[in-house]
Formats: sequence, C-alpha cells, structure tokens
Amino acid sequence: MDFQFQEPQQQSKVGVLLLFLDSLQKILRAIAPIILIIVLKGGTLSAFILFMLLMGTFLLVACIAYLRFTHFTFHIDRALGEFIVYDGILTKTKTVIQLSKIQQVNLTQNLLQRLIGVYGIQVDTAGADRHEAQIKAVSRSVALALKKALIENQMAVTAEETLEDQPESITPKPFLKIHFISLIKIGITSNYIKSVGLILTFFFSIWGKLHEIGEEAWLEEKIAEQDWLFQSVIYSIVLGIASLFTLVFLINLGRTVLRYFNYTMQQQQGSLLLSFGLINTKNTVLRPSRVQSVVVSQNYFQKKLNVLEMKIRQAISDEKNHQKDRIEVPGCNTREKEAILELIYGHQPPMGLVMKANWRRLVFNLFLTVVLPVMAAICFKPYFEEVSSSLFFGVLAVYTILLSIYHYFSYKNYTFYVGDQYIHRRSGAWDIAVDILETDKIQAITTSQLFWHKNLNIGSVTLHTAAGNISFYLANFDTLKQYVNRWLYGLESQNHNWM
Repeated sequence: MDFQFQEPQQQSKVGVLLLFLDSLQKILRAIAPIILIIVLKGGTLSAFILFMLLMGTFLLVACIAYLRFTHFTFHIDRALGEFIVYDGILTKTKTVIQLSKIQQVNLTQNLLQRLIGVYGIQVDTAGADRHEAQIKAVSRSVALALKKALIENQMAVTAEETLEDQPESITPKPFLKIHFISLIKIGITSNYIKSVGLILTFFFSIWGKLHEIGEEAWLEEKIAEQDWLFQSVIYSIVLGIASLFTLVFLINLGRTVLRYFNYTMQQQQGSLLLSFGLINTKNTVLRPSRVQSVVVSQNYFQKKLNVLEMKIRQAISDEKNHQKDRIEVPGCNTREKEAILELIYGHQPPMGLVMKANWRRLVFNLFLTVVLPVMAAICFKPYFEEVSSSLFFGVLAVYTILLSIYHYFSYKNYTFYVGDQYIHRRSGAWDIAVDILETDKIQAITTSQLFWHKNLNIGSVTLHTAAGNISFYLANFDTLKQYVNRWLYGLESQNHNWM
C-alpha cells in the first residue's frame, strides 16, 4: 500500500486498547496508596468500596482512552515540509516539526504493543529535551512507511530495507551483532553503582508508601523478629554484602540482557541501522554526520574479557537529564570498536599531544573529599557516644583508604590528548572512559585560570558541543591557549556543518 500521509490519519483502531492500558496503569499507580489502605482494613464495606472504586476507574480510563484516540491525528504537509501532530482532549495541542530538522525516527515496540500487534514511533529533533512527537499505536506497514517519509529528505536508509524478508540485493550489509555471551560479560562487569541506586530507590519507595498509610511499624516488627541475624556484627556485614552483591549481580545481568538482546548493526550507504531489545524493541538509524562525540569505556575485568562499551552522542539540550540522543553499543570487542570509529570518522582518530593535570588537582580532591569530611566526623564524635571508638575510627580509616585509592587512580588516568583535528580525554578510576571529539564539532570554548594559578601557569578549558561539555582542569595554560587559538581559527576558517 502506498502511504502519502497528506491527509490527517488516526492511529490503528486496535490501539485504543493500548491507550486504555497506558492510562489505566498511570491512574492505578496514582491511587495505589488508597487501594492499599482499603485492602489492609478489610471487611465487607471495604470490599464494596474497592469494587466501586475500580469500576469507576475502568469507566473513566475507557472514556479517556477513546477521547485520546479520536483526538489524535498526524499528517505530512509536503508543500511546507512539515510533520504535523494534533493531540489533546480538553487542551488541544498542535505540534509542527520541520522535516529538515528531524534527527531521528525510532520504531519502538514494548510488550503490550507486541501482544496487540502495533508499533510506536518517536520523532526527535536536535536539542529537544524530549521526543518532539510520539505515536503509540500504528500498524507495521504504516510505521515503516511513515519512517521512510520522515527521513527521506535526509538521504537516510528506508526502514523497509531493515526487514529480513526483503530481497537479498537490497538487504543491508551485516556490520555487527552483539552475541549473548558478550551481553553476559557486560552485565556482570558494569553498572554496579546504578544497580545499587535502583535497589535503594525501590526500598525507600516501599518504605514511603508504608509511611503514607501508617504501616511502617509492621515492617519494623518483621525486621525485629529476625534480630538473631544481627547478633553478630561480622556475620551481619558479611551477609549484607553477599546479599547486596548477589542482588546487584542479578539486576545488572537481567537489565542488560532484556535491554540489549539481539543487538544488531547493519550498514547501508554510510549509515548504521540499529535494532535491539527483548521486551521493548527499538529500531533507529545512526548517521555519522550527526555524531557529536564518542565515549569508549572499559574496566579491568572487561579488558580481560575483551569487551567494552561505547556511547555515541548526538545533539542534546540537557546533558544531565536527557539521554535519548545517546546511543549505546554494549559488549563489542576492540576490532568492532575500531570498525565503528572507522565508519564514523573515516579513519582511526589519532592521539595528539599528551597533557597531564597538575598534581594540585589530586591534592585538592583529597582535601575536599577526605580531609574535610574526616575532620568534621572527628569534631562531631562526642555526639555519637553510643558508637565505640574502635568502630568509629575503623570506619574513618576504611573511608580514607578507599577514597585515597580512588582519587589516586583517577588522577593517574586523567589525561588530555590535543591535536588539530581530534581531542581525546581519558578519565576514570575503575571504568576508564575515553571521550573522542572532532574539533570542528566545537561550538564554543571557555578557558579559566584562578589568580593564584597564574604564577604556576596552570588553568582549565571547557569545550562546549551540542552533545554536552568536555572539560580538563589544571593543565599547562600556555599550551592550552595555543591549541584553543588553533581550534578557533579552524572553526572560523572552515565552513563545516556540525549537524
């Protein structure tokens, strides 16, 4: 079927069910504390109230889903070169996106969409802090045709060419496939801090819900019943560390496999077609011309297992809160990393002049994160009389040793490689990351020098790009200024489009 999308179109009719379930889960999460209170109270009256509440919720959600479906339309205005989306029930919204500004069109399919047989479409533009437009439920043929129509002005690869049932003559060239074993290697050797954060977030969210309904005492009683587990301090510490490590290990492994299962890259006309995901599948196109910077990271165990992680950054508006334009390649080896860099840059980015940070950076970090906290803890020691001195100073000693080791290796690995065409920044204590930046992708440069650093001839530089900032602190200031002038001259003398 030939789709032109010139007339306003609605989503797939079966998508009403998806919209219903999407609205239902949002409302149920909002009223979860109320439902929990009713269930805990029990009784016939409570059961009747719960039944009426759920029935009212279902009816409300059904009306919302139907209105969302009927009020949502999209079409392409080819005369103006615009993609237009109408949305909203009470507040009407019209989103207009210039076709020339579209950076990515992603096809997604979560578990519900897969069961219903529909696809989602996400349209991104450079610098937006969210998806400019989202379509939650269209058929496969419509999704593929719309993706082709939206990116054909960018000379991108059509989405139909990614299908396995296409003739061999137009099938994209296989480029990379992350094997299941590689995902396992990455899953057991990375993201431990993130996993610990997820565990703590889950625990405190449960505690918060119990506190809202006044039932946190129940959890405290259950913990008190297991007091025999905590009679031995050493046993408790060992048990806690073992449990936390096991839980983090399983979370890392499961999250990595579910997110990146069947990760494949296919090469076509200088672009990369990416597809991955077990429950939530995602298909997207990576164009080398849109790449702002590349980050290659690897820790000791990953180096021994010959796997590493790559993050390919595109234009963003908020480096701290926005991750949608960061494409991750987990579990590739050194040869595959070099092949990806070859495709993006046309060759292997050469290392330039080596610059190391001044030793005062290490001293300052130790003073700020070790000396000051330890001194503060000693000053407040009289307020913790119930804590034995041996335990108190033992914890401080462990803290001091661990932080000192961390800052030493972080300083040792902190290196800046500067050249006329490429800049590399190496950083990290355990996970060693190398940021690669083309100098013609720089948008602005900031140099700074504190007045007491002038006689020492040390200073800092920050490179501003559309993918965020890259900084290097306390290096030789004369050398930095020399290269900054060369980079600025190159930017002003060349007519290069960073997008």
